[in-house]
Amino acid sequence: MVSRPRNTKLTSPYSSPATLEFLRESEAKEWIKRYREKAKEVGANDARIWWDRTINHIRRLRGDDAAFDLRQRMNRLNKRLTLLFPLVAARIRKPVSNWR
Repeated sequence: MVSRPRNTKLTSPYSSPATLEFLRESEAKEWIKRYREKAKEVGANDARIWWDRTINHIRRLRGDDAAFDLRQRMNRLNKRLTLLFPLVAARIRKPVSNWR
């Protein structure tokens, strides 16, 4: 049997720093999207409660540093979106009243 050299790119596709950075940024964007959808569905207060439970679950699974990093990325992306699209951000952040 002929022994072939192992290609590290095939055995560990997530070892590249650029790939890890891309995945982390993509995850932050996905959580921002999910939070906004939840806020539209159930209101801002309930979405906040949902997010607190979700980030605590992430903290338990991955550790404090990973949860902190995710929140930092989300805040940075959200701030960037606010600067680029101020009118859209104002509509998204408008408080939702549950009173009828």
